Amino acid sequence: MFLDSTNFSCANISVPVTVTLTVVDISGNIASDTAIVTVLDTISPMIVCQSDTVVMNDSGQCGAIVNYPLPFASDNCTIDTIIQTDGSGLFSGSEFPIGTTLVEFTAYDVNGNSSVCTFNVTVLDTQAPTIVCVADTLICDSVFTFDPPATTDNCSADSILQIAGINSGGVYPLGATINTFVAFDPSGNSDTCSFTVTRDAFPTSADAGLDTALCNLTAYTLNGNVPTIGAGAWTVLSSAATIADPANPSTTVTGLNIGDNTFVWTVGFSVCVSLSDTVNVMVDELPTVSSLAQNLSLCEEEQLEITANSPTVGTGRWTISGPADLSDSLSDKVTLLNMGVGQIDVTWTISNGVCPESSDEMTVFNNLNPTVYIGEDFARFAGFEVAMNPSTTNTSSFLWSPPAAFDDPTIETPVAKVSETTTLALLVTSDSGCTASDSVDYVVTFISDIPTGITPNGDNINDVWNIDGLNQYPNAKIIVYDQAGRVVFESTGYDTPWDGKFNGKLLPRASYYWIIDLKDGINEPLQGIISIIR
Repeated sequence: MFLDSTNFSCANISVPVTVTLTVVDISGNIASDTAIVTVLDTISPMIVCQSDTVVMNDSGQCGAIVNYPLPFASDNCTIDTIIQTDGSGLFSGSEFPIGTTLVEFTAYDVNGNSSVCTFNVTVLDTQAPTIVCVADTLICDSVFTFDPPATTDNCSADSILQIAGINSGGVYPLGATINTFVAFDPSGNSDTCSFTVTRDAFPTSADAGLDTALCNLTAYTLNGNVPTIGAGAWTVLSSAATIADPANPSTTVTGLNIGDNTFVWTVGFSVCVSLSDTVNVMVDELPTVSSLAQNLSLCEEEQLEITANSPTVGTGRWTISGPADLSDSLSDKVTLLNMGVGQIDVTWTISNGVCPESSDEMTVFNNLNPTVYIGEDFARFAGFEVAMNPSTTNTSSFLWSPPAAFDDPTIETPVAKVSETTTLALLVTSDSGCTASDSVDYVVTFISDIPTGITPNGDNINDVWNIDGLNQYPNAKIIVYDQAGRVVFESTGYDTPWDGKFNGKLLPRASYYWIIDLKDGINEPLQGIISIIR
């Protein structure tokens, strides 16, 4: 058997080749046939990576830039490509993170065969973190809270641990306490820091003393407490006063204002909160001098208005002793109410703070009025003398008017005589000068005043001929005539009025003529007509 002479190479890969096969037997007979030959490349390339690489982190970085060469690769045919196939996204010249990163390369020949090689890139973190504590601190409170230390590192996720001192929010003793902290990074690198907390004692509580009030003074000695911890100082809160020695607990202040003067005693120590207390020195001005009117004498007044001086300094108040009430106890104008008879002592007092009060007093004598009552009005004929007999009390003098109507107008019981209707008045005066008066009308009766008719019908109204005042003339002569000239009534004096009868029988309805002679030696006889009406 003979095979055509054919040499296959990488150039024939995957390209079909027709091959003629010839067979010759021992007898020399020859037979031929053809076949198609396809050459395949099944040999993978060879690839060699560098060895594992260990580097330190770049300064201040949480990684390092790593450079490495491409692997060496060979093949029976031709190498097509060499590529990094680990999928990390990190290549030569990239910054590799702290830790180990696997780098993988794959070599491909032109016929699709491949081989892989790998190596490790390890980046070590050798840079320690930096930890910074808060500054040294002075405190006064026993409980102290502070911010944790600040750390910086090329990498993150540092752990901070307090290895000495007292935690934030803990109770600190007096004196110095050192707090120490350590910071660890994940690679085991560490750094420490410390700060000192010094607790001072609180200052002594301030006591400025008791508030006080003075009268018209301009100087005063303050009295603050002496601190056992810290130092004190006086300041002026509200005053124009001058403090002689502000650091002296018991110092003198001068130039005090009238009114409020407030001072502050402050005790401080270190950085502790200062403690303060205030004291008020009130300087009162002397009150206005009280002034009232002179004493008064009144006559049974029920109320009286009194005005006092209005104070320019201080406030006034009224007090009273005696039978009366006050309308107001504070106003400078007051009314005495419900006044009774007697002595009423009224006092106006002006006061201002602790200063001495100023008072003035007046006495009101409310005297009893006299009383007088002359009586009822009366009717008399002109010239009739009437003895006056009034009822009086608490009187010392009398004065009748009009004086010409009386025989003596200055006595209590004079005799009055008038010729025409007159009002008689009596003014009485008491020892205290109080007065009272009364009056009556002395009605002088004339002819026109005598009734002109009677109605004797038994109804007790106008049944008889009433002539006012006629009974005061006991010698008067009264005669009544009928129309025939017959005397139907005759009387001396007029104690019993005529009832319209004659000899016990009622006279008929008619007009009757009358004559009245008073027999007083003054008046002429009176005459007129009276009618009986039924």
